[in-house]
Amino acid sequence: MLWSFVLAGLLLAPALSRGWMIGPYDLLAGGGLTARPGVAVHGNYYNNDLIAEMIQWTRLNWEQVHHGILPLWNPYNGMGLPLAFNWQAGSFGIPSLIGYLFPLRFAFTAGVVATLVIAGTGAYVLARTLRVGFLGSIMVVTVFELGGPLVGWLGYPNAQVLAWGGWIFAAGVLVVRGRRRVAAIGLLALVLAAAVYCGQPETFIIMFGATVVFLGTLLVLRAVPSRVGFSSGPIRRPAVDLVLASAGAVGLAAPLLLPALQLTAKSVRASSTQPPGMSLHALTYLIFSGFDGVPVPGNFGFSYSFYYEQCAAYVGIIAAVLAVVALVLGVRRRRPAVIAATAVAVVMGSIVFFGPVTHLYYSLPLLNRVIATRALIPLGFSLAILAGIGLDEVVRSTDARVVRTSLLWGFGAGALLLAGLWFFGRGGGYGKLPHAFYVFAVHSRAESFVWPVVCVAVGLACAIFLWFRFRMDVRLVGAIALLVCETWFLVAAGSIQIASSPDGAPPTPAVTALQHDVGSAVVGTSSVACTLGIPPEVNISYKVHELNLYDPIVPSSYFSTWEENTTTSSSFPTLNMFCPAIVTAAQARLFGVSYVIVAAGRPGPAGGVFVTRLRVARPSKSAGSPRGSAEDQDLYRIPGTGRATVMSVRPGQPPPPPDAPGTPVTVDDPNPTRWSVTTDTRTPAVLRLHLTAVPGWHASIDGRPLELQTVSGVMFQARIPPGRHVITLQYWPASFTTGLILAAATFVVFAFVLGRELLITRRRKTLA
Repeated sequence: MLWSFVLAGLLLAPALSRGWMIGPYDLLAGGGLTARPGVAVHGNYYNNDLIAEMIQWTRLNWEQVHHGILPLWNPYNGMGLPLAFNWQAGSFGIPSLIGYLFPLRFAFTAGVVATLVIAGTGAYVLARTLRVGFLGSIMVVTVFELGGPLVGWLGYPNAQVLAWGGWIFAAGVLVVRGRRRVAAIGLLALVLAAAVYCGQPETFIIMFGATVVFLGTLLVLRAVPSRVGFSSGPIRRPAVDLVLASAGAVGLAAPLLLPALQLTAKSVRASSTQPPGMSLHALTYLIFSGFDGVPVPGNFGFSYSFYYEQCAAYVGIIAAVLAVVALVLGVRRRRPAVIAATAVAVVMGSIVFFGPVTHLYYSLPLLNRVIATRALIPLGFSLAILAGIGLDEVVRSTDARVVRTSLLWGFGAGALLLAGLWFFGRGGGYGKLPHAFYVFAVHSRAESFVWPVVCVAVGLACAIFLWFRFRMDVRLVGAIALLVCETWFLVAAGSIQIASSPDGAPPTPAVTALQHDVGSAVVGTSSVACTLGIPPEVNISYKVHELNLYDPIVPSSYFSTWEENTTTSSSFPTLNMFCPAIVTAAQARLFGVSYVIVAAGRPGPAGGVFVTRLRVARPSKSAGSPRGSAEDQDLYRIPGTGRATVMSVRPGQPPPPPDAPGTPVTVDDPNPTRWSVTTDTRTPAVLRLHLTAVPGWHASIDGRPLELQTVSGVMFQARIPPGRHVITLQYWPASFTTGLILAAATFVVFAFVLGRELLITRRRKTLA
């Protein structure tokens, strides 16, 4: 099982040699207030979400945990948003929990390593559970841990969920076998819950569907008449046990599920997105890591590769041929695991690559909210299983003729496929590229053939060698050669995508000046393109509060409130991005924005007061980022607004409109989940709290409950009597409390039943 650590080291070694902080920090150097000269880009230069979201939330999680605070709330973006319940932060996932044990600068790196190790060890446990031999199990680990579907998403919650695939399948197989029934059910519930806590519900749903296909196929094969060759066994009890395990997983994961589902219903995430699947042309991605390019320095992605992590499917031609070997011998030997893994590959491959199936997939409830290309994740996993079984057959099978024929025909067909693609498929699928890019794309595609050709050559050499000598020692040498070549290819393909930094993203002079001028006030921008100020969510690193945000559960009311009260665009709701262009003081007051950043030389917001010009460094061309150019930016102050304001009202008078000016009052928030506001008014007033109105906030005034009202469904306000008062707000959703109770009850039930079973077993052994 140490092989999983070795693979993680091989994959990350080039990045770690440049710096111990894994992540594309270099992308921040290319523009905006974070621009820095002399910083070269490494890795995937479109991998913005890692630095814009995942690393920032990891940092915020770590800081709050190390201050003794549950990481429930992100106070730095918008008017504050839930953190642990946003489906992406993975605050309670195992990789995050491991990251909390390390210094902050290494927390994200530790989570990445933990993801790889969870994936590798789970794959090994699954292979041994399926009774695959040593080398075959190592091949499953290698293809799964280093394959494109995992490495492409490395650092994202998608990879963290996928990493539990081996453990989930292994626990499911144990449940189906029915030995140590309670322990198997408990294990499956536990690993399913662990996957849920990693976040990314779309990936979990598609992985859960793959698990249903895999285990369902195993149960169906038990019902096939024994004369067909499959062994029969009980069906009803394992099926019931699988349902019980799933219910147990829901109970254990309830502290995340209940609040997150409650938030999702009113967020932009509730809207349906149905992007198409991939064409048959993209099947080449299974054996090429860059047939349509890779968005890294010295190369560039075209076609699907713009979003490389979403289409990275490579497992290599060696794995593909070994999967065919496994299928041929598995059908002959009636191996249920081979049939089940093949069923997963066929179903998931059809969802991605076959248009009619993709259309049918999107017509199903719940699945119509899961992007079809997510099915590449379990597709790669199933091919890893088959590749390991195929290599195991090469080593251990006594059916020499079938093994030799399958290998020779498989790699021979691979050679013909590569030749056909070289002569007939190398010149198409580029789209409308300028001539210079077209020439570069042709060269890039030609280079992508190097590793498939090497792998086919090694495979043919092994097949020819085994054709003449099929002794055990010869088979071991051939199997090791295939494993080494496959490992080398996958490491080469994955390592170029990973970036790192020795110092992260230290604040630039422009960021430091902004921090000094705005303090804890909220900053907005006058650009809808999110290119001014600090990139959304990246501001977390610099403790600057920004209205701009990039969050998967941003409430829909943000966009509707902005559009109802202004005439400007509210940015990109379909991308979970809120970057409104603030051009008046009234618009700034709508969300409690005290400062607005404007491109240097452009008119400031009407009613704003000029503060200073933020001087931006000019990055070198080598640091070019798709984010935008570096330009100086002007900072304006907005009078009559703040994170909390008071406005006098007469008894019975309706509250002021959302953009009404008020008197700012100081907000004391030493804890992100707790606000304290002191007011002192001579007349009754309305306290306007620019705090996102989501379930879970509770208020009190001088120790007594205070009713909170919503403004435009997006923020809070409360009526307060005259005099001096202390208003306290606390964030702790009731659904979170309910989830904790359900999780504790589920754990107690499992512990009691398991303990009872162990006690009964011990008594029986004593009596015997």
